[in-house]
Amino acid sequence: MSNGKDWIDFNLIKQSVSMELLIVHLGLFHINRKGDEVRLKCPFHNGKSNNSMAINLATDSFYCFGCKTGGGVIEFVAKYEDCPPRTAAVKLDEWFEIVNGKSSINSDREVVKTFTNNTELVPPITAQHLIASIELQLAQLKRLILSR
Repeated sequence: MSNGKDWIDFNLIKQSVSMELLIVHLGLFHINRKGDEVRLKCPFHNGKSNNSMAINLATDSFYCFGCKTGGGVIEFVAKYEDCPPRTAAVKLDEWFEIVNGKSSINSDREVVKTFTNNTELVPPITAQHLIASIELQLAQLKRLILSR
C-alpha cells in the first residue's frame, strides 16, 4: 500500500476493507442486524443506548445518532484511534495487509458474513488480530478512564 514515500491510496483502502470486516477486527459486537444494517453501542461516546450506531454494510458507512459521527472505514478508525485520517488509513493498511486491492487477512466477505449472521460475532481468528483487538480495547479503556 505504502510505496516507501508518504503516499497512501485512500480509495484502495476503502475498497479493500469493509465496515463488517473492521468491526470484526476491532471486536465490536453488534446488538442486532436487519438486512444490510447492523446496530451497536457507539464506541466513541458514553451513551446509554446499546443501538445508537447504525452501520450500513451495503455502503460500508456508519452513523451514530448520539454523537452525530459518521463516515466510512477511514473515518471510523480515525475517530476510534483519535488520529488523523491519513494515520487511520496507514493503520488499516497495516492491520489488513492490503495487497493489490485486497486484504490478505480475509479477502472473502462470505467468511465474515458467517460471523456476523450469528447472534454474537466470533473474535478475531489470528494471533495478530487478537493482539490488535486487545491493544485497541486497552486504548479505549484508558480513554474511558481518563475521561472520568
